[in-house]
Amino acid sequence: MRRLSLQQRMELVEAAMGKRPFDLAITNVQLVNVFTGEIYPAAVGVYNGYIAHVEAAPDGDGSKLSTADWQAERQLDGQGQYLIPGLIDMHVHIESSMMTPANFAKAVVRHGTTTAVTDPHEIGNVLGKEGVSYMLQASEGLPMNQYILVPSCVPSVPGFETAGAAFLAEDVAEMLEWDRVLGLAEVMDFPGVINSSERMSTILEETISRRGFVQAHAPALSGRGLSAYLCAGPTNDHEVNLGEEAREKLRMGMAVDARESSITQNLAAIIPAVKDFAFPPNLDLCTDDREPDDILHEGHMNHVVRRAIAEGLHPVYAI
Repeated sequence: MRRLSLQQRMELVEAAMGKRPFDLAITNVQLVNVFTGEIYPAAVGVYNGYIAHVEAAPDGDGSKLSTADWQAERQLDGQGQYLIPGLIDMHVHIESSMMTPANFAKAVVRHGTTTAVTDPHEIGNVLGKEGVSYMLQASEGLPMNQYILVPSCVPSVPGFETAGAAFLAEDVAEMLEWDRVLGLAEVMDFPGVINSSERMSTILEETISRRGFVQAHAPALSGRGLSAYLCAGPTNDHEVNLGEEAREKLRMGMAVDARESSITQNLAAIIPAVKDFAFPPNLDLCTDDREPDDILHEGHMNHVVRRAIAEGLHPVYAI
């Protein structure tokens, strides 16, 4: 995870104050502000990959917005178009795109996706830790953020499949120390979790003790079983298929990753059931599995956002 040094922070301060030029000035845009839910004329100054300053038009009047005194290495005229944050895919298996991490980035960045939280359990099932390590190495230095979660269930169903590896607590602990690893990927063995199996209990403990993020996978789990699962540590679920299920999980404080993949489309059931909620911060969007033909012709997270809007979600909230 990138952290700013004192020197970098001081330079950012100077750029914000106009004492050093921006690397990039983006002018003449309609800024979609996801903090306040507003859309208004603005200009944005970027330095060293960070937003240093946002200049909003007084009273929303773009004609009064002046950036004449801005100094920048590069100027970009937005021509009145909307400027939105980079889109984040909260749960995806890059292997399902049939592309390497680099080619996946090439395909989705043009659609506005700048961050993906990836679960390499498919390659992990085949090549074990070597496969997970490859996904990390192959995603370095790309024009997007690709963060990794350690596959929690390799194999998915012990004793019933032939896999290339078996991840136990010590394996998970090792991979959690790798760079750009945020936590534990979808915990599919929810029966093992709520029945306190040694395998899942120790894997969860290794993650939670390191303050790692624990991703859920608990389709149709409800009532006491859902409470038990949440008490064990998982925090969000992309395996939500019904509106009633989404409402229960959001009310329990669980995050719902509303999914629109190449295989499973859940937004039509989820969005109408939750769009009357008061802007819940624990609802987000993901693709899970997106095939290359769909990325090429429909898009990536931008397609999911469009689908959410079509189902009745407010556009700014969808973004």
